[in-house]
Amino acid sequence: MRSTSSSVRQAGLLLLAVSSFGYVLAKRWSAEVDVLASTAWQLLGGGLLLLPFAVAFAFAFAFAFEGSPPTLDAPELLGFAHVAIVATAVAFAAWFAGLRRLPAATVGLLGLLNPVTGVLLGTAIAGETLTLRQICGLMPTLTGILLGRRGGFLTARDGRNSACSN
Repeated sequence: MRSTSSSVRQAGLLLLAVSSFGYVLAKRWSAEVDVLASTAWQLLGGGLLLLPFAVAFAFAFAFAFEGSPPTLDAPELLGFAHVAIVATAVAFAAWFAGLRRLPAATVGLLGLLNPVTGVLLGTAIAGETLTLRQICGLMPTLTGILLGRRGGFLTARDGRNSACSN
């Protein structure tokens, strides 16, 4: 019988492989397809794949435990629009535009900046306290980004852009 941590580890490795495969495919197809068209199709496809799970979750859990969803007022709708347009559509378009100009390995490192940005924005904007524990967590992340980026610079200078160069 497998332990839970083993199952989680295997699921994480599977998701890592799928994500890496997606980066490579996006890099290979980036020269053939317009960035906005590619972004729109990928967001539509991902949304359609998630829709049945979202509906099932809403009926199975949300209504059973929380009741019907609350009505949304203007600020909440504006927040939702911001997340949908800026934090999703524009961010994905920028991501795929970056894949056109940079090696896939370099662009893949940008995802590691998400927790770093979140912690630093929380400190700067929301007035959260930056703890020693958070700093200790940020240091290996930033070190990994710098080491990975250094390799990206070397391969770009040598003309060996990446395993999936155009």
